[in-house]
Formats: sequence, C-alpha cells, structure tokens
Amino acid sequence: MGKPALAHPGADAENGRGLLLVDHIATAWTVRPRPTRGTSVVAGLAYRGGG
Repeated sequence: MGKPALAHPGADAENGRGLLLVDHIATAWTVRPRPTRGTSVVAGLAYRGGG
C-alpha cells in the first residue's frame, strides 16, 4: 500500500473521502511514516479562542 493521497471518489463510492475531509478542515496536514508500520496523518487546526 502506498502513501495516502487526496482522491476524488465518485458519488457512489463507499470510501476514499478521509483526506478530503482533513484537507477541508485543517490549516495544514502531512503524512508521516510510523516507526513500526503504516503511516499517520498529522493535521493542524486553527484555534479561534472563545470566551
């Protein structure tokens, strides 16, 4: 299995939307290899202080 990448699945697709969601809500994201196996997606989200 390769490095995760943005895809544009069809309307009937049952998967493939995860990184599209991350890309939409994150201010920045990257894919990093894990020490033992697989990959992780690290995302940064904007903080809008409330109060």
